[in-house]
Amino acid sequence: MPADRPLRTVVVGGAQSAAEMFMALHQDLPLSRPTLLVRSVGLQNYQTSKFVNELFFPSFVDDFFDSAPEIRAEILHEMHLTNYAGLAEPFLDELYSMLYQQKMLGKQRSAVRAMTEIISARVDGDDVVLELRDRRSGKVEPLRCDLVLLGTGYEPRMPALVRDLAGRLGLADITVNRRYRVDLDDSAWGAVYLQGVNERTHGISDSLISVLAHRSQDILADLLDRRAASVATSVAWSA
Repeated sequence: MPADRPLRTVVVGGAQSAAEMFMALHQDLPLSRPTLLVRSVGLQNYQTSKFVNELFFPSFVDDFFDSAPEIRAEILHEMHLTNYAGLAEPFLDELYSMLYQQKMLGKQRSAVRAMTEIISARVDGDDVVLELRDRRSGKVEPLRCDLVLLGTGYEPRMPALVRDLAGRLGLADITVNRRYRVDLDDSAWGAVYLQGVNERTHGISDSLISVLAHRSQDILADLLDRRAASVATSVAWSA
């Protein structure tokens, strides 16, 4: 994008990735007028207390896996702000200070619009037109811009490859055991292991590097145990 033009830029999202893009626009496009659209009441910081951080320990995976599905769902809901929809506290302070200085100096270049959601988007000539709804008043108004960046997260579904494989195998649901192996028919010779998509059974740290080494150890141990069982079965049949 040309850095010498006063581009109307918009970032959508209320977490770390969106805020980093918002800050990058100020540095990389110094003549732009960035707007950050946030659906919640405002930007929030991550929960990072030492007590909460213990829930990311590998030992917590066992406790979480052994809990009932409804308890797991409650825990994930309560831990939401430890990993999602938040910003690191120092970065949040830096962002607030930047906006405060703009306001104090009377050079309001940037804007953060909280409690605002996009209800439609279209292209009109060279413009992107976003229809915005204020969640407090219900008022709808258009916002014209030159560039839209999305920091809206990702869809937490199983990857398409896994869903397609499950369909071919006739699996009604995709479930994994404690060692991350997909539950297939007992007669299946092969094995499928899933990493990073098991939050509902293995906890919120599953998509992070927090338990990466332990997860690899679990999978390797399972592979070796399956190999040993297969060798033992072959010996028994040959005898």
